[in-house]
Amino acid sequence: MADLYFSKLDNGEYLNAERIDSVCTERDEESIFISPDESYMVFSRYVADDNPPDLFISYRGSNRNWTEPKSLNTTINTVDWERRPFVSVDNKFLFFTRLETDGFNLIESDIYWVSTSKVFKPFVYNPLSDITLQVGEQLELQIPLDYFKDIDDKELTLSINQNELEWLEFDSESMKLSGLPNQEGDFELIFTAEDEFSNMTEDKVKIKVKN
Repeated sequence: MADLYFSKLDNGEYLNAERIDSVCTERDEESIFISPDESYMVFSRYVADDNPPDLFISYRGSNRNWTEPKSLNTTINTVDWERRPFVSVDNKFLFFTRLETDGFNLIESDIYWVSTSKVFKPFVYNPLSDITLQVGEQLELQIPLDYFKDIDDKELTLSINQNELEWLEFDSESMKLSGLPNQEGDFELIFTAEDEFSNMTEDKVKIKVKN
């Protein structure tokens, strides 16, 4: 089994290597690229027994933990072997290798490159906790300005499923959430962040209203 490991540099010496449990699975992970500022990693994962490796991306949140890896889209990942990722210093291009086989024999192996406009998507950097309220209790919540981040877009558009929660209001300019719940129940608040390339990411926050 192939897994991803890291070793900390302490007083000029590297400590024992540790497995990156948050991104490793029972499948093989390999061919890792980590950005110079350690804000994201791109690596290759064997998705299934009958599927060659694809490229995945994981971001580093405010707690320094890695987010759940997401598969890159089908303009990059195919039925062939995608491995050995590398991103240009300006974060504008992804380079990788693709190996084609007929199941047993090598047909072709080449280097490819793509724009990262569909690689980098908004991700949850500073997550919100679930909310518990009483009926008639005023909700006033300041949403962190760094709730979502995007490697190549600093000006994200943030919205919520406001039509489904009529008592809730969200001011996207002040980033404030407010409301007065009038009924008990379990509700799901969905925040959606969108970048300039129309890439969207959702994050769900549970709201429990007690009587």
